[in-house]
Amino acid sequence: MKRTTWMVTTLFAVTAARASDLATTFHFDPSLSREVNPIVAQLGGDAKALLLSNMIGVAVFLFIPLFWFWRCRSKRLTVSPTSLRDFASLLFYDRILPKWQLWSASLLGWPLPKDWSQVVRLWGFAGCWTVVFGGFLATFSWWAVSEWHWAWYQALRSALAPGNYPVIELLACIPTFYVAAIVFVRTEYAEFRNRTADDVAQLSSKTNAA
Repeated sequence: MKRTTWMVTTLFAVTAARASDLATTFHFDPSLSREVNPIVAQLGGDAKALLLSNMIGVAVFLFIPLFWFWRCRSKRLTVSPTSLRDFASLLFYDRILPKWQLWSASLLGWPLPKDWSQVVRLWGFAGCWTVVFGGFLATFSWWAVSEWHWAWYQALRSALAPGNYPVIELLACIPTFYVAAIVFVRTEYAEFRNRTADDVAQLSSKTNAA
């Protein structure tokens, strides 16, 4: 899939997911008495504050990085990777990391990446799709608890709610982010290989012409 197609699809998916989540929130909890957003729960914000905070948050933390994912050129590498793992290392760390170190960096965030521009691009893609999944999961949760009255699901959410703050959606979003990150790296690797093949073909054409 072309990068522009990814960007447009992601843009609409994020918008739909956030709209779905907010619509079900206002439908099942018009007073926002069960809203866990700190703007409402801690600061006493109303519906307008909830909408405005969501719009600003999505624009700043999702759409700006997504725009960077779309507009920023894919990385030019000085070393040719022989595998997807090598490419991921070069993409974020400018060097090929041992397998165990790459896994450690992916799971623990250490060592820190060297190319933060690519990290922002990663977040613009993977972060957006994580929010898409989380938004639709939150919508599903509202219906499962408030409309369908699934007792087992309510019990599960309650069991995973430290301090009365349900984290089931957050926990489900963690593997979603890693899946989306893998898709991002694979997409970038495919673009890199296609560009490399085009460069080789052009060089060959110039050589033959000479």
